[in-house]
Amino acid sequence: MLPEPLVTISDGSLSSALGSALGVEVMLETDADMALAGVTSLGYVDAGEAAVLFTLSTALTVSTRTRLGLVQARTSAFGDFAALPVTVPVSKTGAGGDGDGSTVPAGSLLSVRGITDYAASQGVVLERTSKLWLSEDPAIVRVRQAFTAALESEILVAAITTDPETCVLTGRLAPLATLVLSELRDRLVARLAEPPTLLVPGADDNGLTTALGAAHTALVIERTQFLGRVRETQIS
Repeated sequence: MLPEPLVTISDGSLSSALGSALGVEVMLETDADMALAGVTSLGYVDAGEAAVLFTLSTALTVSTRTRLGLVQARTSAFGDFAALPVTVPVSKTGAGGDGDGSTVPAGSLLSVRGITDYAASQGVVLERTSKLWLSEDPAIVRVRQAFTAALESEILVAAITTDPETCVLTGRLAPLATLVLSELRDRLVARLAEPPTLLVPGADDNGLTTALGAAHTALVIERTQFLGRVRETQIS
């Protein structure tokens, strides 16, 4: 029996196709948007607070919210901080080390895949990502220095473009962010007159904030639609 042909679904129609198949309304959002909704529902940041959230996970995703609400992009380019032409000077002695002219894109160091590749280029094989925050091997420390420099660069970009009150760091690399948080704050204080508040909520269970944000968003939508149906019934 010949296999059935594959069906190609464009990004724009994927949510509609899933909704039709499942019989429910489907939304497709980034991990960062859902994580921001999650940390807001948990009370880490206020709903009306200008905030930027970095999800440091398999890939780097960013969510931006002003006091007017979540910023919705016209294209996928918005919030793609990994595409910024911002580099971090690195060397065998660490970020900003002996000045051998080597640089890496800052955004690439803020994802699990990117920092694993960078560590490998420094002779460090990461069997587990947790080695980045559990080991004090000098080579691991140098990788952490590059990670810290990359975070500083990306947060500076966010600070001067969207002026957030709070910057939230979540994702699989959140424990690493927690470890370098004090140094990161000092770096930002030296560069910005009023640096944003830095938060790393729930570093031990970072999948929770994204899942919770998705559930909270779905609940808000359903509640709004239910109240709308009740009003229509009362009017009729």
